[in-house]
Amino acid sequence: MKKIILIAVLATGLCATAQKRIRGDVELTPYIGYHSSTYSSTSGADGLNTLQFGVLGDFYFNNR
Repeated sequence: MKKIILIAVLATGLCATAQKRIRGDVELTPYIGYHSSTYSSTSGADGLNTLQFGVLGDFYFNNR
């Protein structure tokens, strides 16, 4: 089972990075995230739940 998971992770990594980039391309990637903290202390501080959203941008200067 471990071998199957390892092969799947490696294959996904190779496929995900095999994209051709062209000079002057602009890529915009939206993202949404949710974070939950289970921090607790004796001073009464509780965990914190947050929602994140935004856009990441990439601009390619050359063909490498």
